[in-house]
Amino acid sequence: MDILISGRLGDLYADVHTKLLRNRGDGTFDDSGVQIARTRLGYSDWGDFNNDGLPDLVMGGEATNRLDTLKLYRNDGNGIFTELVGLPQFAPDRVLWGDFDNDGRRDLVVHGQKYYSSRVPQSSYSAVLRNSGDGIFAPTQLELPEIWSSVGGWADVDDDSRVDFSMAGNSRFGWLLRLYHNNTSKSNSLPIGPEQTFSVVSSNTVTLSWTAGLDAETASNGLTYNVRIGRSPGSGDVIGGLARPDGPESLRLVMRAIGGNTK
Repeated sequence: MDILISGRLGDLYADVHTKLLRNRGDGTFDDSGVQIARTRLGYSDWGDFNNDGLPDLVMGGEATNRLDTLKLYRNDGNGIFTELVGLPQFAPDRVLWGDFDNDGRRDLVVHGQKYYSSRVPQSSYSAVLRNSGDGIFAPTQLELPEIWSSVGGWADVDDDSRVDFSMAGNSRFGWLLRLYHNNTSKSNSLPIGPEQTFSVVSSNTVTLSWTAGLDAETASNGLTYNVRIGRSPGSGDVIGGLARPDGPESLRLVMRAIGGNTK
């Protein structure tokens, strides 16, 4: 895993930096040299919006000289990122990938403020942006409250194969917390797992590989996989998977709340 960092050095608003650090595999990281927008006080998220198997980047915040920005970069491989235009320009508190309409393409939910301030901002923005499949993200007709100093996230809260959305933060009418139930008519069907799996043992290292899975909504290159290792069929006593294998739907596991917080 590589690391994306951003922020301001010193007291000058122009002294803003963003770095994509490449994992060298030996516990150290070096600067990849990838040129992306310099921001602070913002948010970023990785997601494969065009299902080519490469994680793309959406990020935003307050750029140099306090300019608000929201950027989308397509990952073309080999350390090359291409900026795509058309996103609304503001400084987001949250910008998150999620396929709300179950068409196999990751959409975006964005919310935040136009100007960072402890007072009520002059302008804020919240919207769900639909991925049309051609690199264009257009606002949907879903009306969301304008909030700032906010948090939120996608999750299938009722296990109906449709991702729901929650958001909380400051509004012009005070603090709010809202949960939006996804009522889209189309559900996301379960993918067909790989037909073949392979393993190669070399000394104390095992390399695992498999044929691509199939899915009615998502291209094969856009699928991700849950891997577990056990001493018997169906077990995960060596390395547990990130999702439960039992039940009609595989549920992703999260850490248990400790002291009232879940991380």
